[in-house]
Amino acid sequence: NAGESTYLRQHALLCLMAHIGCLVPAAQAHVPLLRRVFTRIGSTDCLESCTSTFASEMRETTYVLRNLGPSALVLVDELGRGTSHRDGLALAWAVAEELLHAPRTFTLFATHYLALANLKNLYPQVRCQQLVVEPTAQRLRFVYRVTNGVSSRRLYCTDFLAELAGIPRAVTAAE
Repeated sequence: NAGESTYLRQHALLCLMAHIGCLVPAAQAHVPLLRRVFTRIGSTDCLESCTSTFASEMRETTYVLRNLGPSALVLVDELGRGTSHRDGLALAWAVAEELLHAPRTFTLFATHYLALANLKNLYPQVRCQQLVVEPTAQRLRFVYRVTNGVSSRRLYCTDFLAELAGIPRAVTAAE
């Protein structure tokens, strides 16, 4: 894990610290007055109540979207993982656009859908950042540093990750 969830949680904690008058570890920080903090982080399912990961994601996302108001901080991590790639991407895109149209809402949206980076071409307020990951011959090295830009498609390529995990090349090359 490159640390996306930790990065999101860190922002919420720093905002809370600034609001209660604590020092934050920064040379300067411009923290807007926030009225609410919403999160859609983690994947959970509940076998006891027959609730799938996807159903949990949808329930949490519904709560966020229905309760948004001005001056909200919204943290979204990996929305749409509990369904097909196409459906998950469509859902994540639609939710991201809904959050972009919400008045004075500040959103951090971590995703593995690289296509969502195209939102920066449609909305000037979108900024793309990445957590630096350095591939080596045997593994991925997580650097835990944030930079501007979009991650390389190669790092998310199923074949690449499967081979790093030890899946035989004959399996990853199969059509």
